[in-house]
Amino acid sequence: MTNTRSFTLMQISIVVSIVSTTIAIFLPPSVMSLIYIDSAKIRTRATISKNCHQVFMYFRKYNRLPTSLDELSVNIQDEWGNKITYKIIDKKKILMQSLGLNNKKGGEENNKDIIVIFDLEFHSYNWQ
Repeated sequence: MTNTRSFTLMQISIVVSIVSTTIAIFLPPSVMSLIYIDSAKIRTRATISKNCHQVFMYFRKYNRLPTSLDELSVNIQDEWGNKITYKIIDKKKILMQSLGLNNKKGGEENNKDIIVIFDLEFHSYNWQ
């Protein structure tokens, strides 16, 4: 018989927590801000995707597009607390946009807008 030792989930969780905290303490603030901004962009894209899906469900139920996101029970703010804009392009296409970190149109890198054109007919996303 071999005598093997394994770690419990609790022990692994404690080690991961200690390592993560140590890394976070010693990472420069500029790296931490990049991690925050990237995760904020990902969460904003997820919010916009969920909103598009809710518009799609609304369209299927009422056979029309909502005139605004206020008609839906959705999050209308991006991760920076700015309003997500909603625009009807035609009968089956909408545009949703977050103005990014700086809340101004356009922008580069961290300030770049997050825009999607959602086609309800094909249930497809065109991220720009």
